[in-house]
Amino acid sequence: MTNFLTITKLPLFILAAAVPLGAIITNLHRTYQVEAQIKTAEEKNKSDAFYAHYKYYTETFSKLEVSKKPLKNPKQRMDDVNSLTITINKTHTLYKKAFHTSSPSTGPKFAPSSNFLNATDKFVDNFLESVSKMDHDTLSRKLNDGINKKDEHFKRMRLTLLTLCTYLCIDDDISELELLDLEINNRKVCLHLSLLRLRLLCIKVNMAIIQILDILGVNKKSHPELYGKIMTLRTCVKEPISILDNIEWHLNDEALEGTLNKND
Repeated sequence: MTNFLTITKLPLFILAAAVPLGAIITNLHRTYQVEAQIKTAEEKNKSDAFYAHYKYYTETFSKLEVSKKPLKNPKQRMDDVNSLTITINKTHTLYKKAFHTSSPSTGPKFAPSSNFLNATDKFVDNFLESVSKMDHDTLSRKLNDGINKKDEHFKRMRLTLLTLCTYLCIDDDISELELLDLEINNRKVCLHLSLLRLRLLCIKVNMAIIQILDILGVNKKSHPELYGKIMTLRTCVKEPISILDNIEWHLNDEALEGTLNKND
């Protein structure tokens, strides 16, 4: 009998332990299943949140439109700029720039990327700097020497403004506009109208950027420096126009194209 118990002790122990061990294994398996289900659910939630976020912003960008005419009663030569309608032509690209770390696997980021805002700030700075070069001496030289299609100052202003627009995916139609109006013999009128064309374009671009920033939740309170520069973009060309108007030169008033709204 003693030998029997000795011989069967281990098998009996294993047999007795089979039930609780089975329960433990079942519980462990169930735990792994729950963890896998939670992980799958979390991944799905991130993916769903990303696509909802992406859909909202791309659809909102696609509805952005600037069609207001800043110039009252323009003549035909100004109508192309004055009646220009600005839209966002690449909503997906703009979204990826603003939220470049958002993805289906990581979920959406609800604040626009600092890289995006810094790049916008830099491109605005570049344009404002190019406009600041149009000082009294520069404008006086242009009046004395004349200007042509290869004028470096106008090329620089146009290029820096187009670079800003391209970065923000603003409508490609802007690239087809010419700033220089060289069909008028009076150099001062020619310069005045060319600068006025630039100013009209700046007003429209300013309105588009303000709408983009508003969609992204960027405002004067959250980013005062950037917002201030965007507002300067609207009025920056007023200074060279004012300088030009005060330079002694024959000016044909009848050639001036309409009158800007007082607020502009």
